Amino acid sequence: MSDNVRSNSNKDGPGLPTQQGVVPQPLSERESWPLVDIVVVSYNSARYIGDCLRALLGLDYPVFTVTLVDNASTDDTIKIVEQDFPKVQLIRSPRNLGFAAACNLGLRDGKAPHAAIVNPDAMVRFTWLKEAMRPFKGNRGSERVGIVGSKILYPNRATIQHAGGIFGYPLAETWHYGYGEEDHGQFDTPRQADFVTGAAMVMDRRMLKELNYFDSRFYPLFFEDVDICFRAWNAGWAVIYEPRAVVIHHESSTYQRNSQGYYRNYHLNRLRFVLKHYTHRQLFGDFVPAEAARLREELDPNDRQALLELYSSALTMEEQAAARPGQRSDNAAVPGGFNSFDAQSGLQQEDERRQQLKNTLRDVQANWQVEEKPFASNIPGVAWFRSFVVSLGSRWYVKQILAQQVEFNAAVYRQLNELSRQVQELQAVGTMQSAVLGARLGEIDEQVHADLARAVARVSSLDKGLHNLQGQLELLASGAGSPPKRNNRSTGPLNPTLRDWRDLNAALDEANSRPAAASPPPSGLPSHEEIDAALLNILDNEAGPRPPGTNRPDEQTNRR
Repeated sequence: MSDNVRSNSNKDGPGLPTQQGVVPQPLSERESWPLVDIVVVSYNSARYIGDCLRALLGLDYPVFTVTLVDNASTDDTIKIVEQDFPKVQLIRSPRNLGFAAACNLGLRDGKAPHAAIVNPDAMVRFTWLKEAMRPFKGNRGSERVGIVGSKILYPNRATIQHAGGIFGYPLAETWHYGYGEEDHGQFDTPRQADFVTGAAMVMDRRMLKELNYFDSRFYPLFFEDVDICFRAWNAGWAVIYEPRAVVIHHESSTYQRNSQGYYRNYHLNRLRFVLKHYTHRQLFGDFVPAEAARLREELDPNDRQALLELYSSALTMEEQAAARPGQRSDNAAVPGGFNSFDAQSGLQQEDERRQQLKNTLRDVQANWQVEEKPFASNIPGVAWFRSFVVSLGSRWYVKQILAQQVEFNAAVYRQLNELSRQVQELQAVGTMQSAVLGARLGEIDEQVHADLARAVARVSSLDKGLHNLQGQLELLASGAGSPPKRNNRSTGPLNPTLRDWRDLNAALDEANSRPAAASPPPSGLPSHEEIDAALLNILDNEAGPRPPGTNRPDEQTNRR
């Protein structure tokens, strides 16, 4: 965090948290409600940030902090916060980190047992935080509450924007309960939800640490809230919709809803979610066929255009690398196994063919309607006379032919336009399938390389253990007793042949078959038990944690 500028780190009084933002309540009241860190992420939010922070600082919750993380705004957001809200801790990022990474910057800085995120264009109601904290305080049996979401209303305070989220499989589309409905209390029952929106949510910090906070690869916004709720459910944490925690929200002040930019970022992060969480069978057996069918449906023009552009040009190698686990979207490196997929040249050829088709359609559109052209002449009266003579025939014959030609040309244009649309869809489906396959193959390639590296490290560790075992056996055979630990780095690795091991085992079997009262074998070879003890001692010291069920020498019972 050294690159980020912080300010306003004063304390309001002894025993109170930094940037509390409210008048302290009696001690007993503070003790009954746990501390909550509230994080607001802003980006050119000057229009809304004043109302947002005033609502937060006016909460009736006894003890909380407010931190604003600014994503390199170029408007007056910083100026407003510094002048009007001195109790708010300010963290300034030198560049736009995206919503998820900026949230993490503020969340990791806090220490409270619970943390909340609130959008800069949201205004919480006076009782919002107390109501959102009730599910954490209530007795829900064995259920661990990890995330609590709010009822979100539009600025008219009567229309529902969000009352819990629904995740649609296999397309990974998201919907909101009650979206666009007038609020009559029909969604006023607390319940579990697939996900809750990040416009205003409260989270258990233990869960945040367990999940490693938000995934910053969902850049710049969308699906970071779906992803963390999905991971919470899989880790055994419940996601709860709390209708009494009410928030007024202007809804995506960064992107206008249903705009092409809105759809582009929505679909880009939807695909990142799919690539991150779906198995091979789910990806190719369920998602790809469903996505191909969706591309052939009648969609909103901006939705369709965003998808076509995404699959044709946006989901190139860098974007797919950013979509994979372990890669950062702000500095995504393309793995070697993915370089063989020549996406860029293929996309360039498709763009050229598509542009040629567009030019042809444009020419047909400009010339499909055939019209009579007037005669022109420098001699007075000649043009009129020729037009009159021609009109005598055109009235009964030529105009009918022209009308038929115009109708034919219009039909050809419509058909060409429809064929162009179908070709574009087929290209998008093919590119989508290639892009998804390339991304998944890249993930497999990375996993294989990682597994191979771990296997090489394991073999090296076992080789060192075998080398130490050889030293133990040599010392035991010479009667020197328990040898000191040898430095296995000073000599080469042990490479015993199959015959060596057979001879050793045969000699051991012969020695152990003698009666117990007999004197030790002349060869001085150790018993099986001594070898086992020496081997376990080496494994304890050299090979890391023992696998389950492997006991120490003093715990051996009936061991062969």
